[in-house]
Amino acid sequence: MTSTTRNIDELVEVWPVRITSNEGASVSYPQQAPCAADDLEVRNLSDHEWRVGDRRCHERSPAKVLGYIEKCASNFEVLNLKDPRQVFIFDHFEAAVASFASAVSL
Repeated sequence: MTSTTRNIDELVEVWPVRITSNEGASVSYPQQAPCAADDLEVRNLSDHEWRVGDRRCHERSPAKVLGYIEKCASNFEVLNLKDPRQVFIFDHFEAAVASFASAVSL
């Protein structure tokens, strides 16, 4: 069996993302407006895992996936792809989902 290793430069060329820091900690989708709570879509992956997406984006677009929620014991761990080096923990599922919505200024 042969394995192939790709470096970060190859991955950046494949996916339409832009690295926004020198450390590569966050990516952004320049043409995507912030996601409001009404635009969130939650897909069940298993009995303890969910994918959170932006319903405005096409299903095959990498911008569709905002992150993941996993139930661990009595908490919900959030991996937000805008900040992939941090995991956020919430007591309630609704709060975990709401963490993906951008604050809208009036």
